[in-house]
Amino acid sequence: MKINKALSLLIIFVIITIILIFLLLQNIEISGNSHGHYEKSVINSFIIAIYNFMRDNNRYPTKEEGLVVLLPYFENIKTIPKDSWVMTLFI
Repeated sequence: MKINKALSLLIIFVIITIILIFLLLQNIEISGNSHGHYEKSVINSFIIAIYNFMRDNNRYPTKEEGLVVLLPYFENIKTIPKDSWVMTLFI
């Protein structure tokens, strides 16, 4: 009788653990993707801005100029954006 009860509790514990692991992994995958998509879109915007700067000036921005020189090539952006972890990009 005690063995059946212990076995039942063990099975319930294993099932709950599997469900929690599944939910945790699913949550990690979702949150990881949201960060990646934002950064990819910002990087793509910078690639386009650098291309346009190169086309207009026949050179790349210098280290001294920094990325601020690219701001005129963005629409509706007044400052260099921050990433999902609130770090200024590309410094």
